[in-house]
Amino acid sequence: MPYAVQYDEFGSPDVLQFVEVDPLVPDRDQVVIETRAIGVNPAEVKRRAGGRWPKPPTFPVRPGGDAAGVVVAVGADVSDFAVGDEVVGRNLAGAYAEQVLAAPSNLLHKPTALSFDEATLLGIPVGTAYQVLVSTGVGSDDTVLIHGAAGGVGQAAVQFARHLGAKVIGTARAARHGRLREIGATPVEYGPGLVDRVRAAAPGGITVAFDTAGTEEALQSSLDLVPDRDRIVTVAAVDAAPTWGVRSYSGNNLTPEQAELRRNAAPLALELWARGEFSFEVGERYALKDAAAAHRQSESRVVVGKIVLIP
Repeated sequence: MPYAVQYDEFGSPDVLQFVEVDPLVPDRDQVVIETRAIGVNPAEVKRRAGGRWPKPPTFPVRPGGDAAGVVVAVGADVSDFAVGDEVVGRNLAGAYAEQVLAAPSNLLHKPTALSFDEATLLGIPVGTAYQVLVSTGVGSDDTVLIHGAAGGVGQAAVQFARHLGAKVIGTARAARHGRLREIGATPVEYGPGLVDRVRAAAPGGITVAFDTAGTEEALQSSLDLVPDRDRIVTVAAVDAAPTWGVRSYSGNNLTPEQAELRRNAAPLALELWARGEFSFEVGERYALKDAAAAHRQSESRVVVGKIVLIP
């Protein structure tokens, strides 16, 4: 019997349970994936604690939207995928599991050279980064400040912003500055004096700020540096955004056009990856049964790349 992670109430990571579940059987238009790697995203961590729900959920909740694995069953009407295909799943429901149901429209064929772990970044991190930058009109005349640039969304944002022709300043702790230089950003360390360090790194000024950190420092420094508040965006402090007078995006407030941008991001990232112009950094790896430890790591905000669960 397969196993999955779920919770019956909001709370600390300790509410996550590793439980045995029934094997999945696809409907005519569905695919069953046996997962090999599952992405852990900050939004899932916040929802487990009770935040970011568009409406109250029905318990038990099985978290997770990003996973990569192998097709083990297909419905009668599915023609694009076959048993044995290696796939990337995005916008899945209940991906913290050894088996996941998926609509073919939420799957991509995984390139053989891309690891299952790396493929988990093709969901929320890549989609969020690309949509925010395009929705904010980032182009070759811009210098973009990315807060939390060494995380999963941050690294994708650096690389997409460079693809769009912008200059990039990225905040991160000093130990992560080498990675930021590697993917095309000028790194600066967060903490006291941040605004002065950013001004020194970008004497021509900052035109766009993209906050993936959610800290008061990130929001205040963005306001100090960017003249146009409509070009300050947060995806980490969504609830606080109206108070600060800045834009925010989450999976709950997207227009159809913005949702389409998120869907289009993964094929573009794979195209850039194939040309050697995009890379994916995997961070800590945890067994699926240790999902609580993975959530604690995410909450610590000391994260290197993408946290991944391994069934």
